[in-house]
Amino acid sequence: MNRILFPLIFLWLFSNALYAQKREIDFHAIKYWQRLGKYGISANGKKVFYESISGSNIILTVCDINGSNKKEYRNAYNAAFTNDSRFLFFNTKDTLHQISLLTGKDSTTVGITDLHIPGGTGRRWLTYMKGGDLILRDYKTETERNYGKVVNFKLNQQGTVLLLQRDSGICWVDLSNNKSIIIYRGDKIRKMAFNPKGNRIVFLSGEDNAIELFRYQPDYKYAQILARNSSEGIMSGFTLAEHELEFSANNELVMCQLERQERKLSPDSLLITKDVDIWSYKDDFLQSQQLNILKGYLKRQYHMVVSYSSGKVLQLENDSMILIGKPGNTIALVKTYKNEDETYWNQSQVPFHRIISLKDGRVIDSIPGNGNIYSIQLSPSGKYITWFDKTDKSFFCYEIKTNRVRRLLPGFIYEEDNPEWNDKITPFIVFDWTDEDRSILVYDKYDIWQIDPLFKTVPVCLTGKYGRRHHIAFRLIAGINGKNVLRERDTVVAAILSDADKYNGFYSLSLNTENSIGNLSLQPYLYYFPGQFASLPPPAPRRAENTSMFILQRQSDREAPNVVVTSDFRNFLVISDLHPEHDYKWHKAELLHWKSDDGRVQRGVLYMPEQLDTLKEYPIIFNYYEESSDERFKYKMPGLSAVNVNIPWYVSRDYLIFVPDIIRRKGENGRSALITVESAAKMLTNKYAWINKGRMGLQGQSFGGTMTNYIITHSSLFAAAQSNAGRSDFVSGFGGIGFGDKSLQNVHEIGQNFLGTTPWEGADIYIENSPVFSIEKVVTPLLIRHNQADQAVNFSQGIELFTALRRAGKKVWLLQYDQETHIMSDGNERSRDFSIRQQQFFDHYLKKRPAPLWMIEGVPATLKGIRSGLEIDTQARVP
Repeated sequence: MNRILFPLIFLWLFSNALYAQKREIDFHAIKYWQRLGKYGISANGKKVFYESISGSNIILTVCDINGSNKKEYRNAYNAAFTNDSRFLFFNTKDTLHQISLLTGKDSTTVGITDLHIPGGTGRRWLTYMKGGDLILRDYKTETERNYGKVVNFKLNQQGTVLLLQRDSGICWVDLSNNKSIIIYRGDKIRKMAFNPKGNRIVFLSGEDNAIELFRYQPDYKYAQILARNSSEGIMSGFTLAEHELEFSANNELVMCQLERQERKLSPDSLLITKDVDIWSYKDDFLQSQQLNILKGYLKRQYHMVVSYSSGKVLQLENDSMILIGKPGNTIALVKTYKNEDETYWNQSQVPFHRIISLKDGRVIDSIPGNGNIYSIQLSPSGKYITWFDKTDKSFFCYEIKTNRVRRLLPGFIYEEDNPEWNDKITPFIVFDWTDEDRSILVYDKYDIWQIDPLFKTVPVCLTGKYGRRHHIAFRLIAGINGKNVLRERDTVVAAILSDADKYNGFYSLSLNTENSIGNLSLQPYLYYFPGQFASLPPPAPRRAENTSMFILQRQSDREAPNVVVTSDFRNFLVISDLHPEHDYKWHKAELLHWKSDDGRVQRGVLYMPEQLDTLKEYPIIFNYYEESSDERFKYKMPGLSAVNVNIPWYVSRDYLIFVPDIIRRKGENGRSALITVESAAKMLTNKYAWINKGRMGLQGQSFGGTMTNYIITHSSLFAAAQSNAGRSDFVSGFGGIGFGDKSLQNVHEIGQNFLGTTPWEGADIYIENSPVFSIEKVVTPLLIRHNQADQAVNFSQGIELFTALRRAGKKVWLLQYDQETHIMSDGNERSRDFSIRQQQFFDHYLKKRPAPLWMIEGVPATLKGIRSGLEIDTQARVP
């Protein structure tokens, strides 16, 4: 027994000794934290490159697909493989490197800038500037062409034509024979664009307010004017705008932008003063919102299309009509410009939709305004319009040719597991269409459906309702099969995420059939899953152009994102080896489920030191923002606590962080958060003796700040709380303006706050949810951070709470940062200052450390910008 026990004890002591040698995460670590940068895979799937970035230093690593034969290049950037898989190009300072993937030979060219390897089928060329000249290199023949000084240039996707913009005009170069012709003489050239076939161009040229649109193709002698401000079809008061140009998929329509001409109006004879805003109940938009819109009035741009062949202009947008999505080849969908934030109570603001023919501008049909319709979309080929109707929770399709509406997916897959579903959310999401609009691919919460828009066949659940039965979500990965357009019986790849444990993986599905799901490959990592995260999801997997080999990222709570490759989405080979967390006191995460007092199953993620000492007692901070448990395996980057507490920073200092899901419920968000957080605190302290129940804290931003404010006015469990930009009074907040000086009634009634009523119809609900009405119950010291320039949650909300607590003799501080808004800028001196003060606050109340002087004495306005108050008090005074 001793022979077994002794090695185990030795191993435990050794690992703890190693952990004790690891460092806390500090500002230097944040600045120089090693992270994965750009990565790529060669077209033949045999080579990989990836960047490792630390501060301003970049290391480019190139290796075989199995991770062998690694070669590093320091301070390299702009890396790209050639499409024949023969070379890798990249820059170091002013040097171009051409690495042979066969021999490893590094051929260099000094004195180059602006390296660019074009995409598309014509990737035999690369371009760069050398000595101020444009150089076009054919890497297949190892030859170069010097085109001298240029202002700008553009290469078509096919690699057959090069446009050169010089001070004197535009030159068209046929790369098959290197012959060039001047197609336009003049300066003030604004934008240039090729059509998809690469045999036509359009460009803008001219002075401000006199811009003209030109077209050119090889059988023209010179470029021709296609449209100007006086063209028929452009409404009075509008002019061509400098904006990117784009062709339609059929090469016929040119999409461009207009802007409003500045109008100088003379004041009327009765005007006494210009210093009055007149608010009227008849206005569609509040006067404040109108003034805000007016600031960008001359900057707003309006869509129009021009027929390349005929020059016919069709203006799609004006001050009363806006475009939905992109125009198709023949059809555009537009809607009336209304104050849609008010549609839930004001039917006059419900927009109606028009289907416009792009051939002649004719209104093919109109869809009457309906406040129950959401997510209205035009199909890619312009044959159908789809929408979700919240009335009977069904998905509908309108066939333009026949004017017929069909109900495609009924409410039998409505989210019955969330009966308090917010009716602003649609349970069906259109992912894509197959070729020629033959079928629609649609998600519900868990499964994927393929639907015939004509409803001649019954909808096919591609995942066989497996997702709903097992609470596993399936989501297709766009473009993963290397095709721009899906065909009816293609094989596709879906990312999968388990609701129970947040394991992630992939599964291949055949379209147009109910797949028999089995043997799922779910792993305790995060690879990719779209649209499920509070922060950005990892990038989607990418396919090698000429083979079924894929490159993607893999990460977990304990492993930094690294490059992996796979051919089957079941077996993954790790290529990079980035583990900056190994040098620091790191964390591990555990997903926990428990039942609250109201009988609901709750869940959250506990972050704790990777070498947890169960003989110690740890303080814990509860942090929350709606639902975040899907991020259980997401790698948390060290950083400043500019918004929420930075988990790696605090855990490396022996704090625990618990992030529970807060389910928003109509009229009782605050109570829901209170029940969730209090029950979590009791569950954790009952389950784990190493959590100190007397040293529990709260922290949240925005919605999370609002919930923090509510919890401290209804609970005595917590020793400290820190609230950022939270609401404190829904009664006064209801009448406020924000988000572009719009009314905040929408936000309170049906938005994130979800009170479900007005203050005059449900005063009790507003009072119950408003922390400021329960000030007398507060026993928890509170640190508020709220900035005057906050346009989402008015600064007055923070002031109301602070002044009420101050008057009641409660311990409260408020930090206001100049030049900061709702979300603090990350990485500047202000967010650094706040991160330090936040930690000092928690260290005092949760670790019983001496308080800083700013908490004891404050900092008078006369010493703003002179005295920090960050010094730690040496007299053991209590704030």
